Amino acid sequence: MLASYERRLAEAADEVRGMLDEARRDAEATRQSIVSEARRAADDEQARAKREIGLARDEALSAIAERAGQLAVGVAGKFLREKLSTDEQARLVRDSVAAIQSTPSRN
Repeated sequence: MLASYERRLAEAADEVRGMLDEARRDAEATRQSIVSEARRAADDEQARAKREIGLARDEALSAIAERAGQLAVGVAGKFLREKLSTDEQARLVRDSVAAIQSTPSRN
């Protein structure tokens, strides 16, 4: 009877070891899955942040270019108004209108 009891106890210990081994394998697989998912989410977030930074940079550069153009036109206009007499301004307007009228339409 003692031998039977010891045999059942040994079988139970083997079964417990098997269950623990299976639990360890499941835990490792779950850990790897979580780590992989976290890496994928981090990569996605990094890509999204880079896209947003790129868009913000492009918008900022566009705004800077537009403002620089406005300032250049304003400075050039002020310079021309100060340097050209009214007769010279009128001549430039006539020449520009004549150049537009002499250019054939591309429509």
